[in-house]
Amino acid sequence: MTAGGFGWAYRDNFAALGAYRFQAPQSFRSLPATPFEHAAVASLGTGAERSNGPIVAFYGDGKTSMIAALGHHEHFFDPAGSLAADLRALTENGTPLVDAHPVDPGPRGGRMSCGTVRLPTFGESGACAWVDGSMSVAYFEARTDITVDQDQLAAHAREFRDLAEVPD
Repeated sequence: MTAGGFGWAYRDNFAALGAYRFQAPQSFRSLPATPFEHAAVASLGTGAERSNGPIVAFYGDGKTSMIAALGHHEHFFDPAGSLAADLRALTENGTPLVDAHPVDPGPRGGRMSCGTVRLPTFGESGACAWVDGSMSVAYFEARTDITVDQDQLAAHAREFRDLAEVPD
């Protein structure tokens, strides 16, 4: 492939590099932001060891409801390859995303997959991971009173992403 063809094939990735930064909303899905020390997901591996700035957001009480986002800022040229590496990292850290399947990442682009994880306190819970030209994020959602199906989970992750990713 010539340099011009290579550039054309990856033009969307170049345009998205560093386009957004993460800014956690004060509340999400009627749950207020809470200090992260309560997070049931504090020990999950999200690839933060190669971080250019941590992403941490936690909502709920950690006992009956919990939404969390963990990740890092980085310029990802290959979101698909980076997402695959992040999913492997979750597995290696003991929290595999089971039944991971690609979903529409929404208007911010990149790549997103959703599935289930096993979380302390909640057991089987929903999780999505996305990578775009600006960041890599693992989104976790768990409630003891409601079972969120995979379509709802993906919609919630896209909704969170629309609120939390702001132009840089």
